Amino acid sequence: MHRPLFKDYNGTQLDATTDKGGRYNAMGTYVVTLSVSSAFREAHFQALKSSAPLTEDIAASAEAHLRYVRDLKAKGKVLAAGPTVAFSWALMLLKADSLEAARALVENDPGIKSGLFADPKIEAWYHMA
Repeated sequence: MHRPLFKDYNGTQLDATTDKGGRYNAMGTYVVTLSVSSAFREAHFQALKSSAPLTEDIAASAEAHLRYVRDLKAKGKVLAAGPTVAFSWALMLLKADSLEAARALVENDPGIKSGLFADPKIEAWYHMA
């Protein structure tokens, strides 16, 4: 398996599973970006304007997504997650054993399965600070 290579600010070459001291990290951090579907975005802002609840299908999917993310957070797999203020895309920082494991966490998200979110992009995250 090919691992992306990085250089730190001192020019030391690192791969996605090696820290600055050259020690192997069994678990890496991955950054995930997701596009918010236009239907979810419109329903979200309509609900904010009118104080009306989301439609039943969107509400059920959103609640399942939130339960899933909160469960992963409780297990230490999600470090941070949330949408942009414009509700056009969302970000998650995941802890996973591999890119494949991170991908599986994203693919099992009810928000992805239901279409609330699309176009997931997952990359190893290099900690600078």
